[in-house]
Amino acid sequence: TTYNLRVVQRDGSVEVRSITVSVQQGSGPSIDFFAVVPNDRVPPGTCVDISWRVSGDGPAISLARDATALWEDAP
Repeated sequence: TTYNLRVVQRDGSVEVRSITVSVQQGSGPSIDFFAVVPNDRVPPGTCVDISWRVSGDGPAISLARDATALWEDAP
């Protein structure tokens, strides 16, 4: 992306300076695997096993139900 600074002098002359900023693309996070066992309907209070694998660069992983966080900074 190129940014330009344009200045109009008192005498009407114009001066423009430009700078280009290049951002190197990262690999980004990717969810490789996510599973819940059993994955059918379970009675209230029943335990389930949740497993996942995430690859790539990402700031953090969190597990949530609807909009409620259950586990912040999960491994």
